[in-house]
Amino acid sequence: MRIAIVWIVLAGCSTAFAADFTVDPTYTGPAGANNTYATLSAAIAAAPSGATPIEPTRILIHPGIYKQQLSVLQDNLDLIGTTGEAKDVVITDDLNAITPKPDGSGNYGTTGASSTFIKGSNIVAVNVTFENSTPLGGSQAVAIKTSGDRIAFKNCAFASFQDTLYVTMGRDYFLDCHVTGSVDFIFGNATAIFDHCTINSSHPGAVTAANTKPATAVGMVFLGCTLTRDKELADGSVSLGRPWQYGTSDAEAIFIRCKMDGHISPAGWNPWDSRNTNPAGDSRYAESASTDLDGKPLDVSKRVAWSHQLSADQAAQFTLANVFGPGEFWQKREWSDFWGKRNHPAAAYADYKFGGTWDPSVQLATSKVEGELATRAAPR
Repeated sequence: MRIAIVWIVLAGCSTAFAADFTVDPTYTGPAGANNTYATLSAAIAAAPSGATPIEPTRILIHPGIYKQQLSVLQDNLDLIGTTGEAKDVVITDDLNAITPKPDGSGNYGTTGASSTFIKGSNIVAVNVTFENSTPLGGSQAVAIKTSGDRIAFKNCAFASFQDTLYVTMGRDYFLDCHVTGSVDFIFGNATAIFDHCTINSSHPGAVTAANTKPATAVGMVFLGCTLTRDKELADGSVSLGRPWQYGTSDAEAIFIRCKMDGHISPAGWNPWDSRNTNPAGDSRYAESASTDLDGKPLDVSKRVAWSHQLSADQAAQFTLANVFGPGEFWQKREWSDFWGKRNHPAAAYADYKFGGTWDPSVQLATSKVEGELATRAAPR
């Protein structure tokens, strides 16, 4: 059974907000009149202080292609595409790792070239596409980099040819989203759940490159996702993950009740390179109940010996409350022992710096434009 995420429908009720701002690329009036702006960056810069997770500042974004390198520094901010279709609101840029900086101080690098940075906490994005429009072969081209805590996305799309989604530092939640890319296009050390998302590979490589810290209890978790491919992509040309920075990390990626097309290799996982002589000691890779796209059980008999197949009971422990809660839950369940002898034995799950338990469904409930104010509960 999938994680229960209760969407509450409050007909006739209203939700309080710190402020509502509108972004309309066709607007020609004075900037800020009636809280309306022609550019997204101007609206975000105008957002006042004093917003809270329960009363966030909402940025209501009209259809358009917003070409800029965007930084979201504030806390308690919602970015909402007003049409309900992610394709109608596109935040994009074409910087990549080898793009020279205008001041002549070198290149942007992988991180610096991100089209969007989300550095604030308690951020929600709904019905938005985050894109890096660097063409294929143009080097690492991150669409979005997150580094705050409690960041939730619903019905969003993330697109690039390489290194699409870079999640770091905190807790991220993706519901009904679409991610496309190649090489290892979902990467970083965040604790992140992908809930019923479509993960599309456009070229050979790996789906994930986690560099989860040894003392972080949970890295990336994919729940009920569908792994698809571009039609030209060959069978067996993509792995589920490879351990980035394996010398210092314990990369974790877990796929539970996910459907996978034939592009996923029978071995499932990749040690990164031949110098990684003990991948069992620097990765926490696991699956449960994987199927093909038709829902038929997948043959996992050829998976690498250093990956894991979870029992139904083990898989059931990956709930919102457990994943987004204090790491002591995983200590008490002796998951350190389950993963086996580590190259990095500091895995006490003691570095969980944010504390508390985060329920992203509550945060998403405050961000709806009109109508439904929370989500569903039943398995799909």
